[in-house]
Amino acid sequence: MSTLQAEVSHERLPQVLRRLPKLSTTRQTVRVCEVENCDRKHYSRGKCLPHYRRFRRTGDVGDAEIGEPVNASTRLCVIAGCGRKHAARGWCWPHYLRYYTTYGDPGGADIGEHVQGQYGPYCTVDTCSRPHAARGLCSVHHKRLMRNGDPGSAEIQQRNRQGCDVDGCDRAHSGRGFCSAHLARVNKNGDPGEAAIASRVQSVDVPEGLKWCPGCQQSRTLHNFGNNRSTKDGLQNECVDCRRERNRRRNRRSEP
Repeated sequence: MSTLQAEVSHERLPQVLRRLPKLSTTRQTVRVCEVENCDRKHYSRGKCLPHYRRFRRTGDVGDAEIGEPVNASTRLCVIAGCGRKHAARGWCWPHYLRYYTTYGDPGGADIGEHVQGQYGPYCTVDTCSRPHAARGLCSVHHKRLMRNGDPGSAEIQQRNRQGCDVDGCDRAHSGRGFCSAHLARVNKNGDPGEAAIASRVQSVDVPEGLKWCPGCQQSRTLHNFGNNRSTKDGLQNECVDCRRERNRRRNRRSEP
């Protein structure tokens, strides 16, 4: 650095110092909670965090004393004689569920005592020996009550889960009493049809300039098929007439 630059820099030093912000020598005051005798740091609306939470929960800030927080890992159920771990609202998880399922009564410390004392260990439907599940009923009758409004008789119809209901079909059950192939046929046409299911892969000799339609089982000219860019040949798999008939049957089933 030259001597001239050093002199200029020395002359401009007071100007630079004047532009710097002045440091405050006074101690800034920290806002504290407005509750009497509470010296905790302010959080919101004039209150510290514990008093603010108490105000939001109960509507009153109370006094300055704040209880020590309870360790959630060591807190137990408030029911006398119950040593289970706390879950919610002062109760363990079984008593908390009992409070909601029995309309406001957590019952005694014994979990099985409340249910058996009101309903018994078994279903209340006559001649039903299944174990109690909910509202005095077994799981099967309880589902029937929720679905139909009446648990019905003790007799429970055993569903056929071994095979398809279509005569002559030995395929495994999939849903609604049908195998997967007949169930797809019911969803598509509304009728499971015969037991025979055509193979997906068919070796059919189709003349040049024609296309095989699996719906009507015929070879038709290309102008009878709609456009479909997702296929290899750019045409629909079924002809226009078959697709129109299938859409007509579908709309007929959806009508009230």
